[in-house]
Formats: sequence, structure tokens, C-alpha cells
Amino acid sequence: MNWDEIESLAGPELVDRLGHRMGAYHLSQRVRREFETTRDPYRHRDLEEILPLASMLEIFLRVFRLKSRGESNAILFETIENPVYITRLPQEFEGFRLLHLTDLHFGNNSALMPALTQALDGLEYDLCVLTGDYGLGYSS
Repeated sequence: MNWDEIESLAGPELVDRLGHRMGAYHLSQRVRREFETTRDPYRHRDLEEILPLASMLEIFLRVFRLKSRGESNAILFETIENPVYITRLPQEFEGFRLLHLTDLHFGNNSALMPALTQALDGLEYDLCVLTGDYGLGYSS
């Protein structure tokens, strides 16, 4: 499916919003799947369409009292030092220290930022890189 076909099915707003992030292949898969499911009103409905997966997970975690344990685990930061040796590294970068923070999932955990600040206190680094997921995409 090319960009014109995707745009004719999904509309230009969706292509503008998601096209560059997802790429033509993945966006066409999404559009095709949505187009096929809306075309057949008698198709089988998935449980995820009836009750969103995030809500089901939230209920499960609360029932089995795992939500508070997960929130506590989320603020237990681990510091790992990985020396990296690179041949022909420019002299300016000798001893360069990189701090890599990944998958912080800020969400609604108010204890996360104070715990992160405390974990970073005293660390020496030249550059901080943030990668991975920053949020859960919904609020409870």
C-alpha cells in the first residue's frame, strides 16, 4: 500500500500524525486492519475491544495486590557501571562518562522523581541520554 492509498482510507490527518513515526509499512498494516474490521459489522469482537487491556491489567493488579509492589519496585533504581574500550577514540573523549536512563515510565507514580533524584545524587557523568518509554499512555 503506498502513501496515496493509505491517505485515501485513513485520511490526511492520520497520515500526518503517524506516518513519519510508523513508516509506510506499519501504517498500512494498521489502516488495512482497521478498514477490514469496520467493513464487517458482524465480525467477532475481541475481549480487548469490550474492556480495554489497560483496565483489565489494572483490575488484575489490584485484586492480587501487586500494584503497590510494582510501584515500589519501579523506584528501586540500579546503577551499573560498564567500562567501554574503543580503539582510536579521540583523546577528548578519554574518560568520558555517559549516564543512560531508560524506560522510566513516569506514569502516575509520584514517588518516582524523588527516588530518581536520590539515585542520581553523587553520580558523575558528562552526558545523560534518555531512551525507552517515558509514560504509560493512559492515566488511571
